[in-house]
Amino acid sequence: MHLTTGELPTDPWTIHSNGLGSPRVLVMAIWDRMMTEGTSVGLTPRQSLILWGLVARGGVALQKNMTPKPEAADRVRLVGDGLLLQSRQRRGAIALELTDLGWAWARGNTTAPLPRQGNAAAFVLADLLARLGAFLDTTGTPLADFIHPPATEPPRQPVPAVQGDGNAHLPERLRTAYLAESGGELRRRVRLAAIRARLADVGRGEMDAALVALELAGDGGTLPFDDPADITEADRAAALRVGGTNKHILWLDR
Repeated sequence: MHLTTGELPTDPWTIHSNGLGSPRVLVMAIWDRMMTEGTSVGLTPRQSLILWGLVARGGVALQKNMTPKPEAADRVRLVGDGLLLQSRQRRGAIALELTDLGWAWARGNTTAPLPRQGNAAAFVLADLLARLGAFLDTTGTPLADFIHPPATEPPRQPVPAVQGDGNAHLPERLRTAYLAESGGELRRRVRLAAIRARLADVGRGEMDAALVALELAGDGGTLPFDDPADITEADRAAALRVGGTNKHILWLDR
C-alpha cells in the first residue's frame, strides 16, 4: 500500500491491516521521510501556528480556547496528516491533541513560516514564553545559557603517573598537562581547574606544593583572573591561595 503524507491512517486497525506495523513505527518512518525530504508536509503558515499554539498549551486544548481558532478545513488537514487527534467533549466542544507525529513536526520545524499579519502569533508567543519561564525555573538554567548555550568541552585525558615514583615526576606531569591544555605552547594562560582535572590522582596538598615550587624555581607561576566575572565555580574550587590571594591561572615560561 502506497500512502502520501496526507493519506496517512491514524487508527491502529487500518495501520495493522495494511501491514504498516505499529502506530509508533509508522510515526518514526514518516518522520524519517519528512526529515530526509526536508518537508514540513506543505502546511500553511496558519496551520503551522495552530500546531505551535497546541505545543504552547502542552499539546492539548479545546478549540474554542485556541488562538488562532482552527477552522474546519484546518482540522481536516491536520487530522488527515496524522498531526492532530480530534474528539468531542461535553456540550459538543471540540478537543484537539498533538499526536507523536505532531510533536515530531514541531521539533523539526522551528523555523516554519508563520502568519505575518494579525496578532494570533503574539498569543502563542506569550504561552511559549510562560512555558520557557517554567522550564528555566525548574532546571535552574539561566536565560543567557538558553540563548547562548555554553560550549561543551571534550573530556580531558589524565596525565598518567610513573609507576612506583610517588610524585617524583610531578613537575614533569604538570608541564605535560599544561602543554596539553595550551596546545603545546608556553606562555599561555591555562586554568588550574583544567590542570587539576588532568592530574586528579594527585593530592591537593602535593599539587599546591608543586605549584609553589615551580614558581620559586623561576619556571612559571600562578596568576589571578583580571576580571572576576571570568571566574567559574570550577575555578574557585581549584584556586591556589598564596599570600591571601586566590590564583586560578598557571603560566609556564619554560
